[in-house]
Amino acid sequence: MNLNPLGSSLTFAHMRVGMGLCVVTGDHQVVLLKLLRKTAATHALTWSATAWARG
Repeated sequence: MNLNPLGSSLTFAHMRVGMGLCVVTGDHQVVLLKLLRKTAATHALTWSATAWARG
């Protein structure tokens, strides 16, 4: 898994099933987005999201 920040847009062509992206929200939650399915014919993407909050 790449732990570097995105330097530019992530295009559909570069997305791979199984890839993960982490996002830190404005209220400091960490969200892991994992690509589950990619359908080229419709450009549809199916993601799972897991979020953690400071508690």
